[in-house]
Amino acid sequence: MLWLLRHYHLSDQQAALLADSFAEHEYHDFTQSSHVAGGQELTCYGRDGALPTAIEELLQPYSMQSQTLVDERDLLRPYDPQQPVWLRDDVVLLGDGMQAPENASIRIPLHSGPAFGDGRHPTTRLAAAMMAHVPWHLGLRTIDMGAGSGVLGILAHHCGAQLCALTDIDADSLRSCRENLQRNNCPSSLAQHAHLLQGLHLDPVEVIIANIYAELLEEMLLSPECHTLLPQGWMILSGISHQKIAHLRLILKQHGWMIQDECDEAWWHALCVHK
Repeated sequence: MLWLLRHYHLSDQQAALLADSFAEHEYHDFTQSSHVAGGQELTCYGRDGALPTAIEELLQPYSMQSQTLVDERDLLRPYDPQQPVWLRDDVVLLGDGMQAPENASIRIPLHSGPAFGDGRHPTTRLAAAMMAHVPWHLGLRTIDMGAGSGVLGILAHHCGAQLCALTDIDADSLRSCRENLQRNNCPSSLAQHAHLLQGLHLDPVEVIIANIYAELLEEMLLSPECHTLLPQGWMILSGISHQKIAHLRLILKQHGWMIQDECDEAWWHALCVHK
């Protein structure tokens, strides 16, 4: 089956009004996400290559940005557990027994475990996108905080980073992380039980990667361990909800961090910051 994907850039008020109208017509095949230029990005999905007539009429006053026709198999492929996951245009994650696509520059084998970080969640993809701004070829000393499966720290390793620690507080996550480190020729001992940066006995590092909720990011940014372990360098911050992003930007500014880039998907944001 072919699906029509129609994209609009709307104000917050327009998006809210349309969402209410869609609900009245029992139309649920749409997504909304914050747009980098402000407002909302609306994507409407039409079965068999067309939108319902009533939805077309509701959308008529608004200017369409673009539309495409997509085969349902291509639309669902990112969610198929038997298929490799593209974390970024050049990075693919491979489960047990999967063959790597020839056009993947970086291929990361991952254990199919319970840990967060299989590449299918927007926050993991957003963090990976922001990591492209870091000069990993310099061999930067790096911590992956709240590592889950370890996929982001392992990506940094493949890009040239010197991994110092991958931390988590969940025992199952740490087991998966150690397995994935071994699969990617990294010492499993790098995976450490720690809440944020507490209890890490390390020399200062140059990069911290953290894909965790904004409340924990704030706790980390205000902690003495952050200032000790990363007096200057880079941070990749993801897992920030739309409601929390403005507050986190303010905290970063207050502590001398400059935002190098920002991206979002659905209601999640990620930042690349530098001091």
